[in-house]
Amino acid sequence: MTVFKSFLILTCLLFPAFLLQGQIRPMVKKGQTRAVIVGVSEYQDTRIPRLQFSHEDASLFASWLQSPAGGNLSPENIRLLTNTQATYGQMVSAYTWLLEQSSADDLAIIYFSGHGDMENQTIMNHGFLLAYDAPASNYMAGGFPIYY
Repeated sequence: MTVFKSFLILTCLLFPAFLLQGQIRPMVKKGQTRAVIVGVSEYQDTRIPRLQFSHEDASLFASWLQSPAGGNLSPENIRLLTNTQATYGQMVSAYTWLLEQSSADDLAIIYFSGHGDMENQTIMNHGFLLAYDAPASNYMAGGFPIYY
């Protein structure tokens, strides 16, 4: 095989790699990352079944987000609500904070561990994430609507 053929074959094999290298850019974090994390294991209304680990899952996720592997989020950028703290009012407040503080370049994380259910009393049939103070029926009075 001549030197020219060897050079031509090597160039044909390596040239696509050079093209791809120029197209792949490292991910650059542009804005802030904020998180609202909710975990409800026990509910005020005893007719809603208790869960074992939802509040612990939420706490562990918040801890992970603050670790190097999770992005080193500062505690000021995390709203963690567990059990009795996870009332409808506190959830609305946390989600409003997330909306007001975040901009187009930011990353918003919403984590929920708890019961969800579908309202079936009206024609709307909305889904709800159940806050700590949600009643076992009429979720509009204490469930967080998913369409929000």
